[in-house]
Amino acid sequence: MTATRTRQQDSLPAVKARNLVELAALVGANAIRLQAVARTLHRLGEQGCNGFQDASGNWDQAAEERADRREDRLLREADDIAARHGYRVYYQGDPRGWPLYLWRQADLDAWNERRGEYPDRPDGGRLGIDSCYNAVGVAVCPH
Repeated sequence: MTATRTRQQDSLPAVKARNLVELAALVGANAIRLQAVARTLHRLGEQGCNGFQDASGNWDQAAEERADRREDRLLREADDIAARHGYRVYYQGDPRGWPLYLWRQADLDAWNERRGEYPDRPDGGRLGIDSCYNAVGVAVCPH
């Protein structure tokens, strides 16, 4: 009897390597840069949840503003990389998960078609990317 490992049992290096291969198929050499962007965004998300404090423990507005500008700059960079390869970027700032997902509108449309129509809802039950990014998009490993 041969034991097989599931994705949940894989070590972090194995997950990161598999994610890098998957991203490289989508965006080529830019995969490593996207992982670096995701890593920094993940860290900024953690800092945002913990609060921006100076050495005395007081709120540091300047540090928060710097972090916001850096986040904007990194998201523009990720958008540029993704757009060159026909993808869009979804950013979710909760540091408990992976921050970046690459997705295409055609994939979102196909996902909504598989779900079916809901005529009782004004939008027909079609969901936006914020409701299904983890089902439609390809995650970018931040670790």
